[in-house]
Amino acid sequence: MRGEERRFDSLGIIIARTSIMTGNARQAVDFGVGAIKKGKEIGIFLISDGVWNALSDSGKVSETLKELVANGASLYISEEHARAAGLPRNRVIEGAVFIEDTYKTLVEKVMETWKEEGVKASDRKGTRTHQSKSTSTDKLKESEDAPLR
Repeated sequence: MRGEERRFDSLGIIIARTSIMTGNARQAVDFGVGAIKKGKEIGIFLISDGVWNALSDSGKVSETLKELVANGASLYISEEHARAAGLPRNRVIEGAVFIEDTYKTLVEKVMETWKEEGVKASDRKGTRTHQSKSTSTDKLKESEDAPLR
């Protein structure tokens, strides 16, 4: 795919770390902002320590997640990981959905919704994005810094 323009209709983002642990959580949600501005379907899965990003008052990542949800993105939180972390449910972003069977739901989304194109980002940094065809990622980057409307 090197040198080719990559296109996608939907974007799946998996965040497994907090923004304090790695800057990739912030980069991933910013990429999501660019995609949703272009009308793309966005799904964000918070697993492992990434569930802490769902706290409605936890900083820039949570603020951006709120904007994304308000603009149609789906935000999924691993019930198992949230429970293990002691995440206070009454403080999570409004509209977030707790899912019981995290990996089954994730695999279903990857296979059915985000199946067309490759994976972006590093698993060492705790964030992955999976893209399926139809819009250039280069064009999305141009609009990432503008506020959502």
